[in-house]
Order: sequence, then C-alpha cells, then structure tokens
Amino acid sequence: MRNKLAWMICLGSLAMYGLLAASSTLWDRDEPRFARATMEMVESGNYLYPTFNGQLRPDKPIMIYWAMAAFVKVLGCDELAFRAPSIIGMAISCYITFLIGRELFCARTGLWAAVILATSLMAIVEGTAATADGLLLACMMAVIWQYIKAEGRMGLAQTLSMGIALGLALLTKGPVGLLPVLVILVSGYLLRKDRLDTTGWVWHVILACVLATIIFLAWAVPANRATGGLFAKAGLGHHVFGRSIRPLEGHGGRWVLFLPYYIPVAVVFLFPWSIHLPGAISAMIGGRLAGRKELVLLLAWICTVFGIMTIVATKLPHYVLFAWPALAVIVARTLVQADACALAERDVRYLKAGVFIYGPLALGFALGLGSSGWIIGTKAWPGLTAAVMVSLTAAAAIYLQVKGRFVRSSLVSALGTLALVGAIATLVMPALEQVKISPQVAKALRPQLGDEPVATYGYAEPTLNFYLARRLDHLANPVQVRQWFEDAARGVLIIPQQDLDAIQYRYGPLQYSVIASAIGYNYSKGRRMTVLAVRKGSSDG
Repeated sequence: MRNKLAWMICLGSLAMYGLLAASSTLWDRDEPRFARATMEMVESGNYLYPTFNGQLRPDKPIMIYWAMAAFVKVLGCDELAFRAPSIIGMAISCYITFLIGRELFCARTGLWAAVILATSLMAIVEGTAATADGLLLACMMAVIWQYIKAEGRMGLAQTLSMGIALGLALLTKGPVGLLPVLVILVSGYLLRKDRLDTTGWVWHVILACVLATIIFLAWAVPANRATGGLFAKAGLGHHVFGRSIRPLEGHGGRWVLFLPYYIPVAVVFLFPWSIHLPGAISAMIGGRLAGRKELVLLLAWICTVFGIMTIVATKLPHYVLFAWPALAVIVARTLVQADACALAERDVRYLKAGVFIYGPLALGFALGLGSSGWIIGTKAWPGLTAAVMVSLTAAAAIYLQVKGRFVRSSLVSALGTLALVGAIATLVMPALEQVKISPQVAKALRPQLGDEPVATYGYAEPTLNFYLARRLDHLANPVQVRQWFEDAARGVLIIPQQDLDAIQYRYGPLQYSVIASAIGYNYSKGRRMTVLAVRKGSSDG
C-alpha cells in the first residue's frame, strides 16, 4: 500500500511539474541556451557536441542535449519537450527519496520525504526548467541508492548499476556528477568501525568510478578530437576549474563574505518545509531521529555537498540541489517522530519556533506575488490571487504549528503548495507571457523574414535565438550599429528604441523601417523596454 502511495506521489509530482512547465515560454537565459543548442543539434544532425548560435557550447557535456533531442523527436519543438528531462528526473528523484527514507527508517518517513522534496521551492524550480539539474539529480540519486540499499556490502550488480548511473551523471554535468562518490567515501570512513567489511566496499566504489570514466570518455574523447581540443580546454578549464577558483558571470563575490551563502539558500529554497528546520536540527543534535549509522550518512550527505559548494567560488542556489533529498528525509523523520511523541520538549519548542522563519518567508513571497503585476506592468489580479493563497495557507500552517499539530500543518503546506502551483500555472504565467519581449518580437518578425541576416544591439537575450530559430549577429557598440546601417547589404536589426534614439541623436537620422515591435519587461535586466525590429534602407526613420 505504501509503495502505491509513493507511485501516486511520483505521478502527482509529474502532473504538477508538467502543468507548470507547459504554462510558459522559456525563461532567459539558461533555458533557451540549452533548447537552442538542442535544436541546432537536431537540425544539423551533429549529435557529437553542442553548439549555440553556431559556436561551440562547452558549458555542459552531451547527455542533457541527447535527452532533450529525444523528446523533441516525440513532442516537436515545444517548451515541454525541453523541460521533460527535468520533470521526469525530479519525479524519479522523489521516488528514490521515498526508497531511501523507507530503507533508513520506515515507509511513512519515506512517503513524507517524497512529498517534502516534491513540493519544496528548489525542486519546483529545477523540476520545471529546461536545464541539466533535474536529470543530474536523478542520476546521482540512483548512485546513492545503490550504496544505501547494499548497506556497504556491495556486489557486482550494485557496482555495475552505480557505475552506469555515475557515467550518466558525468555525461550530464561533468565532474560534479561525482558528488555521490564523495558522500559515500566520507560516510564510509566515518562508519568504518561499524562495518565487518572495512575495505572491500571501497574497491567496488573504485570499480564503479572506473566504469563511469570509461562511459564518459567514450563520448568525450571523440567530441574533444572533433573540436580540436576546444571542448576540454573550455569545458574543464573555464567552466569547471575557472568556476571553482573565481566567481563567473557575477555569481559570487569575496570568498570570506560568501562563506555562509548556502545557509539562507537552504532556508529559502526548502520553503515551505523550512518551518520544521529548527525542530529537525534540535532533534538531530539530540539523537532523537535516528541511530548512529543513519545520522552519520545523512549528515555526511548534507555537509559534503554544502562544504564542497561553499569552497567553490561561483555560487548559485541549485549547486546544492543534491542535498535536498537528505534534508527532506531529515524533516520527514522529524514529523514522524513528533507524531509518535518521540521528541523531547525542547524539540517541540523549536518546531513551534519555526514559524518565525516560515512567517517572514511566506510574507515575502506573498508581497512579491501581489506586487508583481505593478512592477512588471501587467494585470494585477493574478498575482494578488496567488498572494492571497500564500497568505491563507501560511496562516493556517502557522496556527497548526503553534498548536503542536505538526502533521496537520504539513498537510496544509503540501496541499497549499499544490493549489498555489495550479494558480501560478493558470493565472500568473499567462499574465507574465504578455510582457515577455522575445516571443512577441519573434512571432511578429518570423513571417517577414527570408534569408536575410538578423543582428542585435542592446537586446541579445538567448530567447531571441530560440524563438527566431536562427543565428544572430551581436553588435558590440554604437559604432558597429552605424556601420551596419551604412553597409549596402540588406538585413534586420533588433534594438531597444531607447538605444536607437540615442544612436540617432549622436550620429544623425538613419534610414530604416520598423517591421515589428514589442513593449515588455526584460527580467534579466529588471526594466521595461520597447524593442524594435527594423529593416534598413527605407525612410521611416
């Protein structure tokens, strides 16, 4: 019966993520980069290495593009096709989280852990995005599950399964896919005195790593050779080692100042389940959640992920996604123990005190949703509706939490999250679509384009590449824009009206005609703008 409930949770998460993923066009900037690179792969027939805008894209290995391309073959060039690997990957991760919670504790803990993971803010974001992290999490969860299921007594079947899952993780996101191995080694070392076989399991892990490396190199060597060594140079040199030693693309800062970065990330992105964090920490420290083996494994899992990513100079919230299933299991176990009256009075007090974390977070989300319409210039009522739902859910959850009805509070949070996701998908997202610039420009422009080249200045968001489905030339400065207009060749330029007016004020009137325009909100830069598509050579300017 509990296994059927776990499958229902898994299918429910699929439906929830699918509904949200199908409700919007792609969001800048990562989603369209992955999606357009996949389409260039499908259109060119080159499945060995990805390109974006005609240039090598060494940011990630090949697996995510293969997965997206497979769904494109089935669903066509649709946003859902590019998000499907994340949707399915996150749903699989929820089911494996159930298996781990059941294996370490009991089926009820596993069920709650699956619910907590599925409805946490981090999982909802990453489980509906056209990026690599949802798929990566499923691969890494398969690795850690093989280890937990074997209880350290690994055989050939577990070794092969672990090696294949590790290989897929490496093909999805490179060296970060080895995080489960670090977790296994750390926990195994800490539990060495509790094992009868103190070293044999290590050799199985090493063999799994060897198999994973062979799987990875079977693609990486030909791909690197085909790109003249650029894939390894840029992929490892810039995107792995460079990202580790210095912040890239503004994600991070002074190392010492950003040391505690992932503490608020855990609090915010575990929402709404961060309401239970104080009580869970208290119960875990007091040894009232588990025996030594389970406690060491879960702490090694969380601390290894947070520790490694704290050392890495570039900081982004989803870098610690792999810790979320372990956090979900700990919170779930806290709920089960609280319901069984197995917690200390201090733990109960801390569980109730969690409202002082949860309340401000809920208030912040409600204010953000409620004011979104005014901020970005769209209809206000969809955001206000969602804000009211957050407020009502939070009020009920806080009331029940303070009364000590922790399971009921959790049911309210889970059901409230489902309702909120439904409201966002059906009300908020359609309103936001009205102010997205790239889809509007592309829709108006594509019927008018032949084979003429398209350039951009001042607005070069990757969604333009995806929705125009073509290569774009990016102009770097006003001088290049003026030269583009003076060139005799035909072409179309996509440019914010403010920039075009400034260039004409500086260099004089330009000859062009406006063939498409869109007024919207550039959320990547946080401002409203009017974007024009102009064809040179006419006299409308």
